[in-house]
Amino acid sequence: MGGEATTSGELPTLIPRGGIPAGVSAPTTPVETLGDMAARVATLASATRRLDRDGYMRVPSFCAADTLASLSEAAAAHVRASDPTPPQTRERAGTTTRVRRSETLSLLFGIHRLPAYRSLLESPALVDLTRCLLGDDVDCFLSVFRERAPGNIGEGWHQDGFWYPSTTGNTLVAWLALSDVIAARGALKVVPGSHAWGLLPHQPDIREGSGRGWMHIPHPHGDPARIELRAGDLVLMQDALVHASDPNASALPAREALFCFVTAGTTVDSEGIDAVTDRMPWLRGGKARRGRAPRH
Repeated sequence: MGGEATTSGELPTLIPRGGIPAGVSAPTTPVETLGDMAARVATLASATRRLDRDGYMRVPSFCAADTLASLSEAAAAHVRASDPTPPQTRERAGTTTRVRRSETLSLLFGIHRLPAYRSLLESPALVDLTRCLLGDDVDCFLSVFRERAPGNIGEGWHQDGFWYPSTTGNTLVAWLALSDVIAARGALKVVPGSHAWGLLPHQPDIREGSGRGWMHIPHPHGDPARIELRAGDLVLMQDALVHASDPNASALPAREALFCFVTAGTTVDSEGIDAVTDRMPWLRGGKARRGRAPRH
């Protein structure tokens, strides 16, 4: 691979692939000069060609600090309450969450059913942005809160779609930084344009400190870019994008929330990860389904 570059994540003003949906204003101002979230999201909704070209798109300052605090604490409270022996399934307030923990990694699956995260999914900012990318009828089929403690070795190169190939590719990963995730704290790394390669062979990750069942792409081609995120930044990714994360060499944990969205009606083969998937209708007719959705 070539040397790593750092990407600023600046987004041009472009025309979305499906046009601006009803209810979303056409943008006229660059992202970095917009102060309020509604205007910023309208501009970001017009930048979907960046996602088509590079396989990812960075949305700076997507979430406010007070929202981040409530999201982070809501998930961390469930993790703290769990038995440290992984894996474990917990029932709380009618919501099933699944906790998996190791010395340097805590995972909480099913966060899209927690009230704090349901509020995020119902926010006009996320709804309008996703409508521009996937259409008016969208499901959330997987979500996870992840805390990578100091000493975590990071993830090897991989494609999320390896775990859940779809029949049409109409899937999208939303990666929200709940804390600063910079180089020394396990920054995200991507290979721009790699989503066009299709799904690649993966092998077991045998690095010391890797988790049981971890898979990776040993030697991906292309020139990687490091994306250093501040708390509240959002990254949208195609599920075939080759990406990884740096080790956490800092004294602080790195926290993030991930959501996997799919156009309604799309068949997803999640046989290998059925234990942590939980498909839930999210958008119907361009509107978020309000309230805590029942399991089905």
